[in-house]
Amino acid sequence: MSDRRSLNKLGRVPAALLAVAAFAVVLAACGSSSSSTTTTSSSSGGSSSGSSTAAASSSASSSGGSAQLQADYKKWSTPPATIPVTTPHTKPIPKNVSIAYITCGVPTCTYIANATAQAAKVLGWKYTTIAAQPTPSSIKAGWDAAVRLHPTAVLASGFPRSVFEPELQQLKKMGVGVFECCAPDPPGNGLTMSISGPADQAFQGDREAAMDATLAKGTPNVLYVNLPEFATMKPELERYLAAMKVYSPSAKIAVINIANTAIGTVALMRAAKTRAGPAARAAPVSAFAVGSARDVPHA
Repeated sequence: MSDRRSLNKLGRVPAALLAVAAFAVVLAACGSSSSSTTTTSSSSGGSSSGSSTAAASSSASSSGGSAQLQADYKKWSTPPATIPVTTPHTKPIPKNVSIAYITCGVPTCTYIANATAQAAKVLGWKYTTIAAQPTPSSIKAGWDAAVRLHPTAVLASGFPRSVFEPELQQLKKMGVGVFECCAPDPPGNGLTMSISGPADQAFQGDREAAMDATLAKGTPNVLYVNLPEFATMKPELERYLAAMKVYSPSAKIAVINIANTAIGTVALMRAAKTRAGPAARAAPVSAFAVGSARDVPHA
């Protein structure tokens, strides 16, 4: 039986560190909806959501922002030499703690599950993974399973609280801490902690654009597979399009929206190739962007 008295300690330090460390190491990208396609050029398409990269366009060179691109790519592709958290945790680690992680149903969440499970093992805590598919009904069922487990804390990622509000309120009454990643809701009213929200995820668009513009052979011809059911994907796509205007104004970009249920299927790749439109089919696609490229198979 979990020690409920350890919950306050959990919220202050250990579980917060568990959630932050594990979730921050693997930034989840999640989402999806009905299939649709938009073709654009980075010289004219896309909107900015306060992108620091887009703001730097005034200093970019007329050749497509090559100086800015080189600097940003080097900065973001260089692994950090140190871990910024250096203050040791000196207080006793709470005992009899149980953690439940509700997966979001895409491979990215498997990375999160593995990271948080390892963190829990180091701390000596019980850890349970609740498998869910990336649909509202399955996610809600996962939260219901978490309520029945009555853990010390619940970790989750990807979906807004509106999908599981009744279960969240049950957990609140039970005194269970809830830590979420990569979702649009701020903490409060049952949600103990929320990290890597829309503003944080938007930054991924800058990094994706820098990678695509650098690694593409010649002018980037991009097929961007978007997952709009995940709320954090919208600002990420906007930032991607804005950054590509700076890095490679002549790039051709086709955006296709796909359903969560298509993630990880060969049908997704075939549909993308079919629906991407002439901009992506005119030449071999030289860069492929998606909320999580690992979630898309090659066909």
